[in-house]
Amino acid sequence: MFLTKKLALLILAALFASRVYAAGESTTAIFSGTIATATSTLPASTGTIATATDRKVLFSLPSPLPKKKDLPQPPNVPRKKDIEYRFLALIALPAVIGLLVLAWTRFRLPTFSRCPCWQTMKISLLAVVGLVASGVSALHASPHLRHELVIRAVNRASSTFAHPGLLHSDADFRRIKKFVDSGDAPWSTGWEKLVARANPDYQPRPQEILVRGSTPELPENYVLLYRDLASAYALAIRWKITQDTAFADAAVRIIDAWAASLTDIWGSSDKFLASGLYGYQFANVAEILRTYPGWKGLEAASEMLLRVFYPMNRRFLIEHNGRPVEHYWANWDLCNIASMMSIGVLADNHTVWDEAIEYFKHGQGNGAIEIAIWSMHTEEGTGKKLGQNQEAGRDQGHATLDFALLGVIAQQAHNQGEDLFGYLENRILAGMEYVSKYNVGEDVPFTTYVNAVHGTHTEISSAGRGTVRPMAELFVAHYGSLKGRDVKWTTAYRDLVVEKSGGAEGGGGDYGTTSGGYDQLGFGTLLYRLKA
Repeated sequence: MFLTKKLALLILAALFASRVYAAGESTTAIFSGTIATATSTLPASTGTIATATDRKVLFSLPSPLPKKKDLPQPPNVPRKKDIEYRFLALIALPAVIGLLVLAWTRFRLPTFSRCPCWQTMKISLLAVVGLVASGVSALHASPHLRHELVIRAVNRASSTFAHPGLLHSDADFRRIKKFVDSGDAPWSTGWEKLVARANPDYQPRPQEILVRGSTPELPENYVLLYRDLASAYALAIRWKITQDTAFADAAVRIIDAWAASLTDIWGSSDKFLASGLYGYQFANVAEILRTYPGWKGLEAASEMLLRVFYPMNRRFLIEHNGRPVEHYWANWDLCNIASMMSIGVLADNHTVWDEAIEYFKHGQGNGAIEIAIWSMHTEEGTGKKLGQNQEAGRDQGHATLDFALLGVIAQQAHNQGEDLFGYLENRILAGMEYVSKYNVGEDVPFTTYVNAVHGTHTEISSAGRGTVRPMAELFVAHYGSLKGRDVKWTTAYRDLVVEKSGGAEGGGGDYGTTSGGYDQLGFGTLLYRLKA
C-alpha cells in the first residue's frame, strides 16, 4: 500500500511539473479574433461557437466585413520549426521525470527492483507518466501550438471529402455524357437547352460589394452575380461533357473575376438570401472546375467563400438577423444551409460541413427539416405520407422553392455519403409529394399553421398554384429510379414542368429574368434523369 501511494504521488508530481511548464506558455487569447480552417485564417465571431447543445449562442461580425489585407493574424506566430521544438520539449520533460522515478526506485528499493514483475511495472510506469503528462501538457500549451495542432487535425480530416462531390460527381458526368452521345430524348433536349446558355465569349461583371435589397448608400447589383453564375455553371458542365477547354476557360474567367473582386455582401435583410443562394451556386461551379488542370484559382475561390459568404451563412442561422426565430421563412435557412455545405466541401473544411448538417437535423429555425416539413398527413387510398411544409400557407412560389433547396441539400449530402434523402423516413419525399400533388391540381389536407410573426394560416395558399420550377427531375431520379419509391405526384409535377419548358427542364434564364428564375441551377432532365 505504501509503495502504491508513493508511485501515485510520483505520477501526480510529474503531471504537476508538466503543467507548470505549460502554464508559462498558456494564455487566454487562443484564437482571439481568428478561426482555423483548412485553407486560411479567417475572422471569427466575438462570442462562443454554437454547438448541438447550445444553438442560441449569438455572435457578431463586423459589417461591412474586412478585406483580406485587414484580417487579424495570430500575434507573434512562431516559425513552424519553433513549434516543433516546443512540442518535443513538452514530451521530453515528462519522459525525463519518468526516468528519474525509475532510478529512485532502483536505488531506494533494491529488493523490489529485483522482483520479476518489476520489468513490466517500470514500463507501465514510464508509459503512464510520459503519455498522460505529455497529453496534459499539449492541451494546455501555448496558443500557437494549439493553433498548429487544430489546423493539422482539420487537414488530416479533409481527405475524406469526395471530389467533385456537390450536385455532381465524376460518375454522374460519365452517365450524362453517355446519354448526350446517344442523342436520345429527353437528354438531347436538355443538352440543347444547356448549350444555348453556355457561351464561351461570355464576359463576367464582377463587383467589389454585392448588394441585394436597396439601401440609401448603394443600389442593387446582385443580378450581375446570379446571371454570371448561371453562365459559369452551364459552361463548366459543357466542358465536362465535351472536354473542350474553351468552355472551362470561360467558366474560370467568371469564377476568378468574382473571387478576386468580391469583398462584401450588403443590402437589406435580403443580403442573407444572396449569401445563401449565390454561395451554393458559386461553390458548385468551382467544385466542377477543380478537376480542370488549367485552373489555378481553387484556393482563391475557397478563401473568398470562407471570408465573404460563410460568415454570413453562419451568422444568419444563429442570429436570424436579430429577429425572432419564426420571422424568416424556411427558404432563408435552407439556402444558407446549402451554401455552408457546399463551401465546406469545396474548401475541405469539415467544421463548416458539420455545422450545416447539424442545423439541418436539429436547428431551431424554419429551415430545420422537422420544422420545414412539420405536419405529416396520411393520403387516403394509399396510406402514404404527405408532408405539409412551412410555407404551404404562404404561396406556392415559395413553397416550391423550399423543395428546390431541399433537393440541393440532399443531393450534396448524397455525393458525400450522407443520406438526407432518407432522413426521418424519407421526410423530404413526403413533403415533395404534398407540394407536387397540390400544384398539379389535386386537393391536399392542411393543418392550421400558427406563426407568432406572420399570423395564422387556416388553409393552403392557392397563390402561385401551378408554379413552374425546374426541381422535380432530381427527386424522381433518386426516390423513383434509384430507390423504387412511390413518386406519383412528384412525377406528375415533373411532367408538367417538362411540358411547359419545351421537353426538358431548363436552367437560369429560361424562367424569366428576375432572381426567382435563377434560384436553382436547373437542367435537371439532362443532369439527373436516369430513365426515359
